[in-house]
Amino acid sequence: MESALIEHQALAVSAVVAKLDALRGKIVKAYIIFASGYNQSKELAKDIQDFVKNHTASYKYPREIEL
Repeated sequence: MESALIEHQALAVSAVVAKLDALRGKIVKAYIIFASGYNQSKELAKDIQDFVKNHTASYKYPREIEL
């Protein structure tokens, strides 16, 4: 998961953990630091999630992203 995330051009650093979730049991949560020139936005977060879906199994994408 981390290797797929770090391939996104907007990310400088990423880390992934499992987070307990009442509905799903566990979800993927990503902690990220943006590369120079990128700022936090809902659109960029969605783009990152879609990027991971296209580079791994679609269920593995981070359902939460924290900066």
